[in-house]
Amino acid sequence: MDSIDPRQDSELVIDFRGQDVKGFSGRILTAGELDAHNTFDNPGAVKPVSFTAGRLRNNQLRTTIPAKSVVVLEIK
Repeated sequence: MDSIDPRQDSELVIDFRGQDVKGFSGRILTAGELDAHNTFDNPGAVKPVSFTAGRLRNNQLRTTIPAKSVVVLEIK
């Protein structure tokens, strides 16, 4: 999932009807500036980190995807 808006977060709700979801884990790729990029001088300017901002209840996942970010979720 992504939130390409440079200023506004995106709310996300996923309903796993008919599934028995036990949990989730995730990774996020974002930076403070929209045009941030890695260079030889600064190779860690943009790097994936753990994403745990979400709540799973009754087989429904609710989370907020921060502005200018990409999130990958693994559903368990």
